[in-house]
Amino acid sequence: MKLNRLFLGAALAAIGVLGAGCNLTGGIDSSKSRDERILDAQAKMDTGDCGGAISILNSLGDQDDRSLQMLGTAYLCNAGATVKKVDAALGSYDSSSNNLTVIGTLANRLVPTTNDADSGIVSAINAFNRMSASNNKSVWQIYGNIVRIANLMAKASADSATVHRSDIGLTACLAASCGTAPAACSGARMGDGDATNALTALQAAAAAAGNTSLGSIATLANNLNTLLGGSASQNATRCVLFNNALSN
Repeated sequence: MKLNRLFLGAALAAIGVLGAGCNLTGGIDSSKSRDERILDAQAKMDTGDCGGAISILNSLGDQDDRSLQMLGTAYLCNAGATVKKVDAALGSYDSSSNNLTVIGTLANRLVPTTNDADSGIVSAINAFNRMSASNNKSVWQIYGNIVRIANLMAKASADSATVHRSDIGLTACLAASCGTAPAACSGARMGDGDATNALTALQAAAAAAGNTSLGSIATLANNLNTLLGGSASQNATRCVLFNNALSN
C-alpha cells in the first residue's frame, strides 16, 4: 500500500478552500479576522514567503489544531521541506516492498541544508506536538520527524549536491547487523550529534505511529525503528540509514 499523496491532501484539507482577500504584499493586518489571516499565511506560503507565513501564524495568539498544523508546515517550508517536495519523495513508499530508500530520496531533495534548517524543522515538530491528541496529530508528528531524519542526512553531504553512503558512515557499515554490531559503523560526515538527533527523531516517529491504524506512513516509521534491533546508539542509527535509506 502506497502513501498515495497522503500529506499534501491532509495539508490542503486542514487549510481549507482559499478565497479572495489575501494580503500578498503587506505585513500582518491585525484588523483582519483569524480566518482571513490564516488565508494570508497560506498565500504567503504559496508565493514562497514561508517566513512571512510563520510571522502571521505566530501573531494569532492562542493556537488551535488547524493553525498549529499550518505553523508546522510553514516552518518546514521555511527549512526547504515544502509539502509538495516531501510528498514527491515519501509518496512512493510501498509498505509491501518496504522501500525505505524514499528517505534517502527526500534527503537528496533537501541538499544543500544547514543547521538553521534543522532548527526550523524542530520548531515544526514542536508545533505538531502541541496539537490535541488525534490520529491527525500522530500523522504530522511522524511526518515532521521523518523530514528531520532526511534533513540530517542531507546535512552530511560532502559535495552539497548528493547524499551518499560514504557521507553517513564508514564502509564497515555495509551489511552490518545494526542491532548487534553497530560499533562497526562509526561516523563519516554524520557526526555523533547529528546521529543522536536522527535517533531521537526515529524513535519519536515510531512512538507516534505506535499500534495505530495510520497506514503506510506508520509502517514506514515502525519498520525503520525495528531495524535498530534494540540498539539505541549513534552507530546503530548510522547503520540503519547507511544500509536502508541509501543505495549507494
